[in-house]
Amino acid sequence: EFVRTEAEYTKTKMKLGAIKTFILAPSLGGMIAADWMAHYPKDLSGAILINTSFASWSTFWQRLQPQSYRHILQIVLKEKDALARESEVVKMVSNDRGMFSTHAKNWAKVFAARPIHISTILRQLLAARDFAPSKMKLETPVLLLNSAQDRMVNPQCSEIIQKTWDCPMFTHPWAGHDIPLDDPDWVIEKTVLWYE
Repeated sequence: EFVRTEAEYTKTKMKLGAIKTFILAPSLGGMIAADWMAHYPKDLSGAILINTSFASWSTFWQRLQPQSYRHILQIVLKEKDALARESEVVKMVSNDRGMFSTHAKNWAKVFAARPIHISTILRQLLAARDFAPSKMKLETPVLLLNSAQDRMVNPQCSEIIQKTWDCPMFTHPWAGHDIPLDDPDWVIEKTVLWYE
């Protein structure tokens, strides 16, 4: 409800009126978008869900792969050191090793300006763990994007959604969990291809 209310406020404030509204929703955002579309199918013209997964559709260890557990532990342990913590986050969600340091520094600056308490991160993980939408196909058009090399969420999770909802999907060959971070041009290219 909060995201929907904020979206309506933004559309009104920007005087966007009845334009087509699409949402780009990675990971937990994909779960929120799926819930939004299930409850308010006329709100959005379409959604691009990236490396998302749903409880009861995939196993816990597919939805949060074991190799990410040590990063999560380090994130919790390094709560007070923003750069060290964000370095762990980047290592968990990105495969563009040449950009790890740059991304971590940028994210640490964002965190300094807008701190997030570790309890919020843990609540997000719990919310993601429990999210299980209906398997009934949505009215709103959906594009799925996933990465064959996602080390956080098994790419099979997106494949299960694709088969269940019978929607198009593109698979990135090398990006990590955060495809828009690793290869934004690819995300734009596939979104435009789907939209056209």
